[in-house]
Amino acid sequence: MLHLGLFALWTSGLGAQLANALALAVATIVNTFANGWFSFGKRDRAGWLRAQLQAGGVFLFGLVSTAGALALVDVVWSTAGTAVNVTVLAAANAAATLGRFIAMRSWIFRTQRDRPRWRPVSGAVAS
Repeated sequence: MLHLGLFALWTSGLGAQLANALALAVATIVNTFANGWFSFGKRDRAGWLRAQLQAGGVFLFGLVSTAGALALVDVVWSTAGTAVNVTVLAAANAAATLGRFIAMRSWIFRTQRDRPRWRPVSGAVAS
């Protein structure tokens, strides 16, 4: 919602692509902190910068998908207004959000307990 709200606020002054990039960057920083705190119980500042840098990589995925969706709208319907662009961004952002959450759960906020441990195969015979 933050991404879409900032986009709607900034798009008339900045243009759709720049408004999308800036709104998505702000939303990514806020969401990474909020997800770390609320969803994954990350309460200390240890690893905060690493998590933000990793989220930056995930941000690129979201930026490519949302920018591509906006570009497609511009090609198909060049006179589309902010409401149409926000609707298209909402759909593209839904897919990107799922990808971000999976990345956060499996990579960014993964704990030692979550990591698989290497165990030798029992009953293996050395030659």
